[in-house]
Amino acid sequence: MRTESPPVLLWARDFPGRAFEVRAARRWIEGLLPDCEPREDVLLLASELCANAVVHTRSGLPGGRFSVHIEWSPERARVVIEDQGSPGSLAAGSLAAGSLEVEASPAVPAWARECGRGLPLVAEIADDWGTVRFPDGRCTWFDVRWAAQDGPPLALIAVD
Repeated sequence: MRTESPPVLLWARDFPGRAFEVRAARRWIEGLLPDCEPREDVLLLASELCANAVVHTRSGLPGGRFSVHIEWSPERARVVIEDQGSPGSLAAGSLAAGSLEVEASPAVPAWARECGRGLPLVAEIADDWGTVRFPDGRCTWFDVRWAAQDGPPLALIAVD
């Protein structure tokens, strides 16, 4: 007996490496996924990683770019942010929630700092995440459970 697999939808888009493009990436993702609590988590984490790409990597230099890849299934949404790397970027690895150590500052807690909150936020909210470096850049990805959080099913639609 043959059963059909649930659909997996894929989208990808490149963005110029400028700070205001983070908002454009967020709006693009927002237009792809239905309005529900899991989508809000996806939008928050994707915004953080896109901002990291622009601020902390070569993607933010003149002529730089970053890419956003989304894979959606009824079980989860996976977002991959590809940037153009930096000399100090992380090596390969999966960093499950709670495994990222953040240097503490006695004066300002990590959550209140203007910089340095993005990856701890991803580690806290995402169901899984990781990063891998390659010669010309890095990909940082995260998964957010969809069906487990009672998100609505995504209609099969064509999106440009």
